[in-house]
Amino acid sequence: MEKLLTNSVINPPRGIRILSDETLIDVANVKIDLPERHLSVIDAMLNLTSVRHAKDIGSNGPSDAAYTRPKDKNNTFLDKFNHHFPRDGHVIAEFLFPQHPQLMHSTVMSSLKYMGTVDNYDHPAPGPLDEQQKGKVAHEILNPNHPTAINLTEKKNWGFPYYGATDTTGKNVIAIHRLVSHPDFGMEFLNETYVGRDKQTHTVLHGLEQNIAWITDRMNRNPEGLVENLNKNPLHHANQTWVDSPESFHHKDGSWAEYHTELGMGVAAVELQAETYDALKAAAGIYERIGRQDEAEHLREQAKKLQAVVLDKFWVQDNDHYGGYFARGTDRDADGNLRALEIRTSDMGHLLKSSILDDVDNPKLNAEIKYKREAVIRNLFSKEMLCPSGFRTLSTDSVRYGDARYHNGSSWPWTSYFIALGLDRHGLHGLSYVPKKCIWENYNQTHILGEYASGSPDPTERVVTQAVLVQNDTLTSEHTYHISRPAQLIQGWTAAAIYAMKHEYAAVTARKLGGRYLAAIGINGFRMSALKDEQIKFESEILQSIRKY
Repeated sequence: MEKLLTNSVINPPRGIRILSDETLIDVANVKIDLPERHLSVIDAMLNLTSVRHAKDIGSNGPSDAAYTRPKDKNNTFLDKFNHHFPRDGHVIAEFLFPQHPQLMHSTVMSSLKYMGTVDNYDHPAPGPLDEQQKGKVAHEILNPNHPTAINLTEKKNWGFPYYGATDTTGKNVIAIHRLVSHPDFGMEFLNETYVGRDKQTHTVLHGLEQNIAWITDRMNRNPEGLVENLNKNPLHHANQTWVDSPESFHHKDGSWAEYHTELGMGVAAVELQAETYDALKAAAGIYERIGRQDEAEHLREQAKKLQAVVLDKFWVQDNDHYGGYFARGTDRDADGNLRALEIRTSDMGHLLKSSILDDVDNPKLNAEIKYKREAVIRNLFSKEMLCPSGFRTLSTDSVRYGDARYHNGSSWPWTSYFIALGLDRHGLHGLSYVPKKCIWENYNQTHILGEYASGSPDPTERVVTQAVLVQNDTLTSEHTYHISRPAQLIQGWTAAAIYAMKHEYAAVTARKLGGRYLAAIGINGFRMSALKDEQIKFESEILQSIRKY
């Protein structure tokens, strides 16, 4: 159990309702010294990437996940994640790609350097379990002798680097495609070399092939061709995507998602399937350009089948919620039958950034995609999901919702920005402006580049100051855990989102883009391209509804 920073008095925690299967163990009121002025975004990015000048971002390796102010170094809750997590690193590199493509290059090369080269998943080696597999990108890159690594190895038998994430490998494939399509790198990037964990020198193309082999192996093991999370050590992360806390994946009635080690089946996160879809198409595009047409077509066919499964099995038809929404994921019953986790989360918004919901030539399929895409958007902008700080991770009408629960009600700036980029992708710049404005207002009020904010509807309640420890013996993994804790004050992907928005706004202003504003409906959003009347009507309808709450 983590050492708490204050003398804890067990009172009902703010913003959190203790559920019937939970026993409240402790509530720590953590002292947080908020800065009087905004923390500098550029200083944060320089510290996170260990360089002195913005022009050098990416020249000294990938970004760390977080940075701790010297005054917070003795605060247990505010001094976490100060090393490289490839998941975070890839998100940060994606946000900064227009200004600093070198950061994505460094992130890819680091991911390949530490990529798995042996199978410690199906055939674990003696000693700490790292879940390493050939071609799998690590989740947490940390020297085994680091105090944090030693602590996790002693308590949870984690091996380092640790490979307990399924959503980093696809990000690496997508990043490689981004780089080969960039004029500063091009197809020659595939010939660059790195020294892997096997001490051998390999090309980037070899690393890409290994990444794709890991992804397709996971898909081929699965009846529906999904990429599922299945942790084989109960002390490791059971939930191995970005919402990796123990209580993230559950059913509508609050019962937990089920993992079936005996069947070799687990939980499939919806945004991971969208990422996998994009990774397959990205690799297909590269293979086609180097003359491997048959392999490219095979990957595209796998992507097409995956899209069909997502549109069918992950969709929850619900007339009470705009016709339906995409579930957070799927699990299986004891017989291996796929079941949707019917809860509304911000994760469905990630599909907007993916090409999985793009328009297609097939009229019937396109009508289905358009219907479901617009339903997702309506859900995201509902009063249950939109809060002053951005999109909530879980809707307020869910059984396990709490304003300050880590992944079950809080609002994360990075995911709100990621969704905003998805809205931009579909030409909905007025709607995109809304979550961006929420992120700005959160930054302006708190002055921090926080990991997450409260999902409270009260704009004065953004900073989470309590660490709420509970025991829940119904969980299959961690039984004692923090359902809420203070956020990191300088989180990399939050800093990157605000950094990117600053450059985005500057570019729009400099080029005098925007044209028509939405002044008639009270939203100062800008448009960077002409929209069809149908799109304008759709946007205006949603923006008008937001004014009601």
